[in-house]
Amino acid sequence: MTWKYLFLSIFVSFMFYAPNSYAQLPDIEIMHERRGDKSIEFSYRKNKPGTYYLKLEFPDLKNTNHGDHKQILDHDYGNLTVLRPINREEEIGYSYTFSYIRGIPNPEVDSTFKYLLPLKTSGTARIVETTQKNAAETQEVLPGNWISYIITKGESFPVHAMREGVVVEVRNLKSDSISQDVRNSVIIEHTDGTYANYQGLEEIKVLPGEEVNPNQYLGEAQQFEDQKYRLDFSINYIYSEKFEKNRQIALKQDEANFKFLKPVFYAKNHSGTINSGKEYTMEMTQEIFTQDFSKRDLRRFKKNPSQFNWSN
Repeated sequence: MTWKYLFLSIFVSFMFYAPNSYAQLPDIEIMHERRGDKSIEFSYRKNKPGTYYLKLEFPDLKNTNHGDHKQILDHDYGNLTVLRPINREEEIGYSYTFSYIRGIPNPEVDSTFKYLLPLKTSGTARIVETTQKNAAETQEVLPGNWISYIITKGESFPVHAMREGVVVEVRNLKSDSISQDVRNSVIIEHTDGTYANYQGLEEIKVLPGEEVNPNQYLGEAQQFEDQKYRLDFSINYIYSEKFEKNRQIALKQDEANFKFLKPVFYAKNHSGTINSGKEYTMEMTQEIFTQDFSKRDLRRFKKNPSQFNWSN
């Protein structure tokens, strides 16, 4: 006796970063196809740039032996898994749910990597470090390990990428009232699974999916509430899969399990963490500039450095 059973339920959980202009499409789409041998093949399509972590769960299965499936999604589309029937004369009965978050949980982060300052070459700025403790008066909900950096000036200044990466989100809002909630921002994913968040740019000059080089121009600093020009920047990554265990609160920043870095910065006469309140001057060497480069890129760089916007 053959039977057919199919129930589909989908729940999707998101990273706390705000959606951009691609919001009309889901970040991740799951497709499934019943094949001639009665197996069911699952695949995905990724509609936004960057790496995602996905968990595909099967709460109710019949006529198949299969467990939940986890996968890092680093291509625009690809295969996930296949349900195969135990009894080839009968159909597979199944339901599934899936959840995902941008990033790789607990990636192998190089704590010794030297980040550039987010300034043009020879640019100088006083940098202030802020943490969850000294930002408590803002009454924002922040992760306990939250660390960010602030550059404030009386006039606008150019903002540059601290490291090679891929633009995964651009928030380019137009508003007459500039506040903490509506400031323009860029998020760039790095090869080791970390993310750089640049908040406070007037006009963003890069697009989602674009590959950026170290020290590439991102835009001008945006005017803040006190009429000064301010850039906030930070480096973080996901360090666990807690979003799967409590999906209803996965959107809350304090439950999203992000770990913020206190990175090593390279500057003129400096290589180390930031001493809050001190003034630094942007400087880079070829060695620092090419830290993330693959062997292929290094060969290309030696032949023609200008194609990487190398100008030092």
